Amino acid sequence: MPRTNRRKRTRNPNTLKRRKLYSARKAALVERLGGKCAQCGATTDLTFDHLLPRTWKSKDVHATKRLRLYAEEAERGEIQLLCGRCNSSKGAPESDDTF
Repeated sequence: MPRTNRRKRTRNPNTLKRRKLYSARKAALVERLGGKCAQCGATTDLTFDHLLPRTWKSKDVHATKRLRLYAEEAERGEIQLLCGRCNSSKGAPESDDTF
């Protein structure tokens, strides 16, 4: 039998504001980097691609700070936008079956 006395969960308005601010900052950074894949020109499934090896690990850095680090790397020209397909093929070795 379902419980009828459950408290209704309310969302924290500050959480929603932070999410909107994060999304706006990310969109601004994507726009500043051209808004499309640097290799094929795709505008969907975009990822940040580091031209130089990072000195920090994504999993160890909070999303807000990570976005700030991406912006700093963009200022120095160390980051570009790539679609998921181009980013995954970037690290793949060349095929040996060319004749």
